[in-house]
Amino acid sequence: MNGENKRFTLFLTAFFCAAALSIGAVFCVITAFCVPVSGWTLAGWLIALSAAFSFLCGCRHGWIGLLVLTLAAAGAGYYGRLALYASLSVAVETISSVYASAFDTLQTVTLLPTEPGAAATACFAVFGAVLSLVTAWTVRGQKMLWLAAVCGILPLVLCLVILQSVPAVWAVMLLVGALALLLLSQQLRRVNASAGGTLALALLMPLAALMLVLYAAFPAEGYTRSEWSESLRPKVNDIADKLTIFRTNETTGQVQLVSPFSPSTLGGRVWDLSVKKANLNRVGPQRLNGQHVMRVFCDAGTIRYLRGCSLGIYEDNQWLAVDESAYASTEIPEDVMLVRGDYQLKQVKIETDMKSSVFYTPYMMTDYPVTAAPVYDAYVKNPLQETQYSVDWAWGFSQTEQNPATRGEYRAFVYDQYTQLPPELEAYFREAYGETPPIAVSYRPDALLTVLDGVGMIVQNGKTYDLNTPSVPEGEDFVTWFLSESDTGYCVHFATAATMLLRYYGVPARYVTGYSIQAKSGEWTDVTQDDAHAWVEYYRDDFGWLSFDPTPAASDAAAEPEEQLQNDNLPEPPEKKEEFEEQIEDNKKNETANINENQDILEVNKKNVEPQKTKTGTAWLLRIVCCALILAAILFVWRIIVLSARMANFTRGSTNRRAVHYYRHIVLLARLGKAEIPEELEQLAQKARFSQHKLSDGELLQFAEFADSLTQTLINEAKPLQRAIYRLIYVLQ
Repeated sequence: MNGENKRFTLFLTAFFCAAALSIGAVFCVITAFCVPVSGWTLAGWLIALSAAFSFLCGCRHGWIGLLVLTLAAAGAGYYGRLALYASLSVAVETISSVYASAFDTLQTVTLLPTEPGAAATACFAVFGAVLSLVTAWTVRGQKMLWLAAVCGILPLVLCLVILQSVPAVWAVMLLVGALALLLLSQQLRRVNASAGGTLALALLMPLAALMLVLYAAFPAEGYTRSEWSESLRPKVNDIADKLTIFRTNETTGQVQLVSPFSPSTLGGRVWDLSVKKANLNRVGPQRLNGQHVMRVFCDAGTIRYLRGCSLGIYEDNQWLAVDESAYASTEIPEDVMLVRGDYQLKQVKIETDMKSSVFYTPYMMTDYPVTAAPVYDAYVKNPLQETQYSVDWAWGFSQTEQNPATRGEYRAFVYDQYTQLPPELEAYFREAYGETPPIAVSYRPDALLTVLDGVGMIVQNGKTYDLNTPSVPEGEDFVTWFLSESDTGYCVHFATAATMLLRYYGVPARYVTGYSIQAKSGEWTDVTQDDAHAWVEYYRDDFGWLSFDPTPAASDAAAEPEEQLQNDNLPEPPEKKEEFEEQIEDNKKNETANINENQDILEVNKKNVEPQKTKTGTAWLLRIVCCALILAAILFVWRIIVLSARMANFTRGSTNRRAVHYYRHIVLLARLGKAEIPEELEQLAQKARFSQHKLSDGELLQFAEFADSLTQTLINEAKPLQRAIYRLIYVLQ
């Protein structure tokens, strides 16, 4: 084959692969999601670009032409940027609407209001052009396949992940066929570009026949969604919920892009706070962004805090959740975060912009949301990730009976877990604030409030509230640095230091995150990310957990539950712990009844939201794609293994050993081509195998030259199908 024919063969291979891959990938997405485009215009554009790219990538100075095309495209994109953005908006809205209907975690995204009849041709033309260029460059430049493969597979995954969306068969055939051709010819193309192109062209018809056989073997009719794909739905929902980066602004109605990985003082993400830890080493300068996250409505009174979760272990500049092994040894009342007494039953309604793994709840709850799953005494889990829920709230509360959080066994757990203090920090407090013995605060609200006032004065002394507070220097303790060196701080600093000081004075305390709000009676209150807050919960033996906010900017909204004990109608403190234990059995009976009722309600809701199995045509299409790609991958790996073994046999060991391997290969080639082996080579092979004679390099070269000659003759004289078999099965170059 002369030089012109070789270049033309390579051009045809690059052109076909580039056109097939770009058109197949683009129309897989278009047909799967019914995106409005001008189909013939788009296909013609991609065919023309594939021809241009395939030609330019093979020219000696083709980069000049590619540069001219790039500059022209950039100029056209700049002048037509509004039309291009409108086209992108049509594509995003159409695709996201299908995702939203399949996965309830997601929502339709509208970048711009779309006009009737608007099409997404322009944005898909840009996407297809990139695919075409990458493929042509891979083939003609003898480059690795990974970039073209990734670009081609991503649109396929986008279609097939959503099981209700079935792309057109012809588009899938084009895309998978192009990927298979590139994969099968990869190894040969890297060594000999023209030979790789010839192999790809020879495989066109056999590969097309294989795709048709697979299509006939797996008809679409009658397929239902498989068990593994059903189990995939909740996993995709969960992942999508955590990675969703588009949110609707309640004020403007526009969708905004928000990073789900932005640093947060409240946990791993701004919206869905971490219930396991808060890394204080990451706490540094913060910025207000006004991002709307929820709105709250209460029937009466004022709601000042929405509690997210509590963390009880402080170590290595981190707040950590209490270990589950600690809970295992104590029976934690399921209603430990609720109150019991006299009150007017009111309701708090909450509507969140996005789904969260926890319920944000007010203090003084009398019952959990219907589908709630309280996690020990730390937080209230939102297993169904509801965005609209209500909470029963005690307004005008006065305590007339024992609260769940004051039961004897749990009270002992509180004093064991929530008074722990690192030895180094305890030593610092002792040196800085004197040898102060723990105050006996049990059943003494007056003494306890004195401690709260004193702790508030200590953490606020000489400190200014400032969101630009720098991070703690490396190697220093967060609390020690804040109290002794920093002049500024915000909620995280004040809450952490106050929690540790309360523990030093013998008061059980823990770190809490959520939102600080001003929800007034009878009106909806908007809550933004700027309202995200951290505060302290301290334990009072005759009541349970109460909030304490030592942050100066929030000092006017301190200890909400204390204010709601309006009639000072607390019971006289019992003198002995045993008096509490007498009530445990009665409380357990009520506890069991409430648990059973909530579990029944939760099961009903789970049945209501359980997705139903629906018929889909994706199963057969997915099988075709997988079978074709797996077959191509197997052949690709086979080629690598055979070539590696053959090269090792021909290049390693003594000349006699290598000559024997060459001779065996020559026997195979002669049998395939029905050729005769020269007698001289047979005699040399006998010497190499059975005699002590050591073959020279010149004698070994005769074996190599004859093997190459037989291979070329075999390939050149074979028919296209035979040639494909020789190169794929026998791995002849």
